[in-house]
Formats: sequence, C-alpha cells, structure tokens
Amino acid sequence: MSQPSLKLTMIGTSGTGKSCYLYATYYRMLEGVAGFNFSCNDFNQARELASAWDVILDDGVWPPGTAESEEYRFSCVKDGDPIGEFTWLDYRGGVLNETGGSQKEVDEFLLRVRSSDAILACMPADAILATRNGGKLQNQWLRIKIGILGALAAIYQTTSAPSLIFLVTKSDLCKSPEDERYCVETVRASFGQYFKGKPKYAMIASTRMGRFDDERGDFQQGEPIGGVVDPTNVHLPILFPFWQRAKETQDEGLAEAQADCDAAEQARDEAQAAMEDARVKQEKAEGELNAVKRRVRRCFLTLFLILFSWGAAFLMYYDIIGEAVAMWNNVALAPSVVLIIILAMALFSLERIASEELKKNSAAFKQASETAAIKEEVYATFRDALEEAEAVSAETSALVDAIWREFDGRVDLYEDGTPILSAGEAPLTLRKNA
Repeated sequence: MSQPSLKLTMIGTSGTGKSCYLYATYYRMLEGVAGFNFSCNDFNQARELASAWDVILDDGVWPPGTAESEEYRFSCVKDGDPIGEFTWLDYRGGVLNETGGSQKEVDEFLLRVRSSDAILACMPADAILATRNGGKLQNQWLRIKIGILGALAAIYQTTSAPSLIFLVTKSDLCKSPEDERYCVETVRASFGQYFKGKPKYAMIASTRMGRFDDERGDFQQGEPIGGVVDPTNVHLPILFPFWQRAKETQDEGLAEAQADCDAAEQARDEAQAAMEDARVKQEKAEGELNAVKRRVRRCFLTLFLILFSWGAAFLMYYDIIGEAVAMWNNVALAPSVVLIIILAMALFSLERIASEELKKNSAAFKQASETAAIKEEVYATFRDALEEAEAVSAETSALVDAIWREFDGRVDLYEDGTPILSAGEAPLTLRKNA
C-alpha cells in the first residue's frame, strides 16, 4: 500500500497557541499515543522543537510565538509500521490580521492552504469563555473570529477540498465539562456555515497542555507555568487527515477495483457467449456440409446405377428389347443424363457453398476463441487487482478503526454536514457512519 504524503496548514491570529501546540505535539508524539508516533524528518528542526519544549520544561514560562512561517516534515508510524508523511506549516499569526504586509506572503499563504489536505484553525479557550463572562479577552475573540472567518472565506471561495479542523487550544482553562461544551458550541455557532457539507469533513477538537494551578494567569508569552505540563489529545487533529485518506482509499479504491472487475467479468462472459454462438454456427455449417456431401454421393451412386443398369440391359437383352432401348436412347437417355449432370453440378455448387460457410464459421469461431482468451486474461488481471484492493482495504480498515477509536468521545466530527461523532458523549459503535 502506497503511503500518503499529506499537507497540513495551521492558521490563527497571534496568541492563539499555535506554537505551543506544535511543541506539545512534537513532544507527545515522540513518546507516542495508542501506538502512533510522529518524528521530524529534519534533524535541525527536531533540535529546534526540542529546544523550544525545553524552554517550557526548564524555564517554566510559555515560549514566544512564531515570528516567521516555517514548514516541518514529519513521518507517522503505527506500531512501528509507516503509515505516511505530512508537512506541517505553522503560519505566523500576523498573516491573518495585519495590513500593509507583503502581498507575496498573502498569495503564498492562500496557495498553500487551498492545496492542503487539512487546515487547523486555532482558537484559544480563554478568549471563547470571555464571551460568556464578559472578560477582558472578549475583544480578542472577536478579532480571532474575524481573522479566521476572513481567511476561510478566501480559502473556500475557490475550493472545498481541504478538511477543516477547529482546534480549541488552552482548554486547560476550562474548569468544567460545561465550559468545554460552551467552547465547542461557540465555535459551531460562529463558524456554522462550515459544518454544512463544505468542506466535506469538519472537526472540533480540544487540546490540553497539562494540569495547572487555578491562579496561574493565562498562557501568554513569558507568563509562569504553574502546574504539570502533560499534553493530551494533541495527536487527534494530526491523525484526522490520515483517517480521511485511509477511509477514502478503503471506500473508493475497493469500489473502483470491484467495478473494473465486474466490467471485465461481463466482457469475459460476453466473449464466451460469442465463442459458444460461433461454435454452434460452426457445428451447424459442418453438419450442412456433410449433408450436401451425402447427397452428392447418393446422386453419383444413382447415376452410376442407372447407367450400369442401362448398359447391362442393353448388352443382355438387346435382341429382345433392342428396339425399345434404341427408342429410349433416342428420346430419354440424353435428357436424363443431362438432368443428372445438372443435379450433380448443383450439388457440387451446394457443397462449395457449404464448404465456404464452414470455413467462414470456423474462422469466426477461432477469432471468438482468441477474443475470449484475451478477455479471460483481462478478467484475471482485474481479479488480481481486486484481491490486492481487498488486501489494501483490510490494512486501511485496521487503520481507520484504530484512529476512530482515538476520536470516539473526544472530538466533534461532521461528514457532509451530518454529525457522526460528539465529544464527551458515550462512545459510539465503532466506525458508525464512518
């Protein structure tokens, strides 16, 4: 099974937790969750990510945000087996809400996100909660919402391909399940148009950085960290495009292979039916030729008997019936012989026609047999392709199920505008509606 190479793009205004999410994901997925591991392919970038994480662990403060957009390439494995690669571009927050910047950077941003497999739109829980409590961050949420809405409008104006993941960062600030659901419902209400089938898949996922003291302030740059850093659910948004690609491979690849195999089988059956029809016609032509040959033989036998009988009678009884024989010779013999010869010639003509018909039907049968053999080979090829697709489907099915188990009860997921998963609810039956 070929391994996908996916493109993920993270967007969000400044201060939405994009950089911390990147560092936390790198840290958590090096260790691995549920058999899934990510690793950075570029060693220098890996060292930079590790160094940024050390700032969090050693210095006890939140690191600075992304000053420049940077692309990372990761490999993903499940239980040690590669399942694909993905590039992760972390755009600096100013791209969404700054004016007067580089038009080239904006154009490159739109080109990148429109060609992505998934877009991660970051929005912090504290800013969302401020809309309910009327806190000082309420205006920040409005700026975040406007920035992301504007970007999404530009992105999906020309495409509906990238899946959309609304990533609620800093969910550690939610003090209760009700707070978390409020964040989810606010996102759903604020971006409702993107949960109606365009894009095909939309997800809301909440991530946590750890367990912190109540009086720790917020997650702003340079703020002290009071508590235990222990990222959770950070892998879910990254696994999502792998789930989608595996699901599409499973559904579309198997369906396409089955359709090709069915078409090849139908063509083979039609060729075999044509061959059988040609065989019947050949046998019929052969039978007709044999019948004509029998008539020719009977005709010559009859002619021989007539001539023999006449000659014998003429020799043996010439004195007695000589005058009658002479009269018959003069009146009837010649016309009779002529008629017999004409009949023989007609029979010979029929034999020639029957021979040509047999030859034509034999050629048709040979051609039909060759065509049937070719169609049989084509069918065998497509049957092998179907078996391979079924084997791939079995592999992808296992991957789809494994990722689905990680999603179940942890994310809100929509497919074609229909909710198929909801976070915080009782786990759904495995792969329901998937």
